[in-house]
Formats: sequence, structure tokens, C-alpha cells
Amino acid sequence: MPPSWQSKQRKVVDLTSGQINNMNTKLLTGSGLVVAIALFLGVNIIANQTLTNLRLDVTEGRLHTLSQGTQNILAEIDEPITIRFYFSAKRFTGIPEFATYGKRVRDLLEEYAAVSNGKIRLLVIDPEPFSEAEDQAVGFGVDPIPMSATGERGFLGLVGTNSTDDEIPIPVLSPEREGALEYDLTKMIYNLSHP
Repeated sequence: MPPSWQSKQRKVVDLTSGQINNMNTKLLTGSGLVVAIALFLGVNIIANQTLTNLRLDVTEGRLHTLSQGTQNILAEIDEPITIRFYFSAKRFTGIPEFATYGKRVRDLLEEYAAVSNGKIRLLVIDPEPFSEAEDQAVGFGVDPIPMSATGERGFLGLVGTNSTDDEIPIPVLSPEREGALEYDLTKMIYNLSHP
């Protein structure tokens, strides 16, 4: 066989073994990807089932961490308390001060509900103009906040009720009183749980 044919045969053999190695690499990469996805899904499912009550507050100033006194009061609640939070989120989109503060209040109320072990039921209501929810808010003593000279108004207040039909409203949740928010909420809850 001429020398040029031998080199061509080697190249053919080399190409074939290279293709086999390339196929093995693709197979390993594909199966590795499948294993990684399965592992990711498995960890998420297990974490979702076992870590549902784990909460971590990484906000500046620990905005969502309740004081020990509040936690003690929430632990002593004997009867269910319902908090109706009237927050005109849609109407406050153009007013960042109220929109942001309303979200912070909602987050804090959700923390209260989570820590209370089911004793606090939170209802977040976005009352539309001239609706039953708006009438209900006013009936509970929640004051509308004027938003413009045209008479448009929104709500950022709440009312707490207990099983004996006691009602304690916080007519307006003002951003200026944010420092006293936890105190105001805890005082309301304490008074409802000790009628």
C-alpha cells in the first residue's frame, strides 16, 4: 500500500474515534443536565414542604421583625381576631408615599398573621369608588384620604374585630406615624383579645 493511503486510513480512523468521543461528551452533558434539573426540583419540593414557616428579615432596620413584647401578646390570643386592612393600592400608584407605606403596612400585618398561629385573620381590601367595600370601610370608621381637588379619595386604614363583635378602627395609617405602627397595631390586638 502506498504511504499516502496509510495516512488517509489513519485519518479516517482518527475521525471516527473523535466522533465517538464527541458523542460520549454530548451524552454525558445531556444526562448531567437532566440530573441537575431533577436535583434542583427535588430540593425545591423538599424545601417547600419543610421550610414553610421559616422567615428571614433582611430589610434595613428589620422592618418585618416583631418585638418580643408583640410576639408575647400574639402568643396569648385566645379568640380569633379579624383585621380588615383597607388599602387603595390602585389609586395610590401615583402617590408613592402612600403606595410604599401601604405595602409596608400590609407586609407587617402579614407578619402579625404568620406569628399568631392562625389567631389573626387578615383581609386586605382595595375599595373601589362607590362600592360596598368603600361603604363598609366608612361604616367601620376608616376615614377616606383626599387625593385631589376633584374629590377623589383613597383608603389607608384598618379595623380589627373579635368574636364578640368589638371593633377598634385605626381610621388613617399615616406615614408620619410609622415609628408607632407596631405599637398601635399591638395595642389594638391586645384590647380586642382582652375585652
